[in-house]
Amino acid sequence: MLAKRICVSATLVLTVLFGCITGDPSLPKEQDSKPNDELKVAPSIPPTAKKSQLSQLMRTLTAHADSARAAIKRNGDLPPYPTDVDELLTASSTDSTLDRHVYSILANDYLGTLKGLYAAKAAERTQAYNGMVQSCATCHGSLCPGPLMLIRKMYAPQPAKAP
Repeated sequence: MLAKRICVSATLVLTVLFGCITGDPSLPKEQDSKPNDELKVAPSIPPTAKKSQLSQLMRTLTAHADSARAAIKRNGDLPPYPTDVDELLTASSTDSTLDRHVYSILANDYLGTLKGLYAAKAAERTQAYNGMVQSCATCHGSLCPGPLMLIRKMYAPQPAKAP
C-alpha cells in the first residue's frame, strides 16, 4: 500500500515538475488545433527508416488522439478505446538507452489520463483530453523531445463560456 502511494505521489510530482519545465502551454487558437498531416510521420525519423514498436504505437495513439479531438469538437462519441495501448509499457523503443523506470512512470500517467478521458462526462471531455495531451508533452519533454512541436498542436480549444 505504501509503495502504491509512493508511486502515485512520484507520478504526480514528476508530472507537475516536467509540466513546469516544458511550460504550461496556453491553449491554442482554433486554427492551431486543426488536424495536421505532419502528425503522421515524425520529422526526426526518415520515412525509410525502420520504426520501433514504440514509435509505431505512438503514431497509432496520435491518430487516435486526432480522432478523439474531432469527436469532442462535434460533441460526438469518442472513437473506440485503443486496445493497442496495452503495449505501451512493453514495446521496444528506438533508443536503447531509454530510462525505462522514468518512462514507465510517465507512460502510466498517460494511461491514467486516457482512462480519465473515457470516464469523463461529455461536458468535461475537452479538459480530460487536454490533460491527456499534456501527459504526452510531459513525457516527451523529458525523454524524447522530437515530437513536442506536433504535440503542442494537438490541444483542443476550450469551449466558450457563457457570460
